Amino acid sequence: MQNNVLITGSAGLIGSEATLYFANKGFKVVGVDNDLRAHCFGASASTSWNRKRLEEKLGANYIHCSIDIRDGKSLEGLFKE
Repeated sequence: MQNNVLITGSAGLIGSEATLYFANKGFKVVGVDNDLRAHCFGASASTSWNRKRLEEKLGANYIHCSIDIRDGKSLEGLFKE
């Protein structure tokens, strides 16, 4: 059975490094990131390029969820999965 790791801010600088670290250790990573940087600072600050890089590099070992961690209902649904 493969263990799962949940990482918030998975497309950001620290989150993406943590994602790579745990995926390379054999964990399946569930990344939560809503790319709030793009909303706050504009398209040039978006982390979508990093999310795509993680998806391509890690394949099935990375699942991205565009969820705002302040959205309790969406998080509850994620944990039920």
